[in-house]
Amino acid sequence: DSSFQNGDLLLNQIVFEMSFFIRFWGGENLESLETSLREVYYRIRELGQTKLLMQFHPLLQVILNLRDRDHRLEDLVVVTGEIMDEEEFLRSIDDVMHLKILFLVLKTILAYTLGFYEKAEEVFCKLSRSTPIRKDKFYFAILFNFYGTMIYYARYHETGRGRYICKARKHKSFIQHCHSLGIPDANILLRIFEIEEACIRKSDVVKICELFDSVINYLPADGFNNLKALANERAYYLLNKLGYREVSKSYLEEVVHVCKDWHATAKYEWAIREYSGCCAVGSTIKDLRS
Repeated sequence: DSSFQNGDLLLNQIVFEMSFFIRFWGGENLESLETSLREVYYRIRELGQTKLLMQFHPLLQVILNLRDRDHRLEDLVVVTGEIMDEEEFLRSIDDVMHLKILFLVLKTILAYTLGFYEKAEEVFCKLSRSTPIRKDKFYFAILFNFYGTMIYYARYHETGRGRYICKARKHKSFIQHCHSLGIPDANILLRIFEIEEACIRKSDVVKICELFDSVINYLPADGFNNLKALANERAYYLLNKLGYREVSKSYLEEVVHVCKDWHATAKYEWAIREYSGCCAVGSTIKDLRS
């Protein structure tokens, strides 16, 4: 309470953001993350720290959107709900660059996670134009370049336009630089990129599956549910696109289980519906929900 009342607001903002992204990036159970965010959010509101409270609006609302079970996925890309209204929030922070960048980072992640790659590209381009500093000095540098790479790979596979490969590899080079510096997370991210590259090269299905499995096996058993869900969903999408429909189903089934553990309800319900389109036996879906 003392730090909320008397401390440096900018320092508090940085600490909260770092804590949030470390926990989110580590694939923490979203229910647990929501609970802890709510506790801090309501305490800050009680103390009347409205400036600090503004930072919590998008942090909490994005988690709530990922955990939503009542709305269509396309509606959840809009960061509007219990905690905030997107249009109203953007009007209120128009001249606060830090909050604008935070919002755009979160919306980019949300749009990509929900599978709306064109929208993710649109938001990511706004983010690229908004940041006034070099990308390699950017506060969200790894997130920025990882999601930039994945968005452009996804857009290539959606459109077949070669320029997206060039854009993806540009952002990939930053992660390669991180790997050369010995940053631990960079290795798993490069493994995920290699899957996308293998599919661009149209490698044989055994090679592609080996790459997917190497990513999953590299991740620890506990945590990183966000990356596990991402890798398995890309396996499902890319293998299905290459014509390996039956092989792809096992990865979609894994998306269901991982999203359930992650408590990403919106994505879990999507995966259940998607799986029902791949399987004619209703009992299989019931088994997945159990």
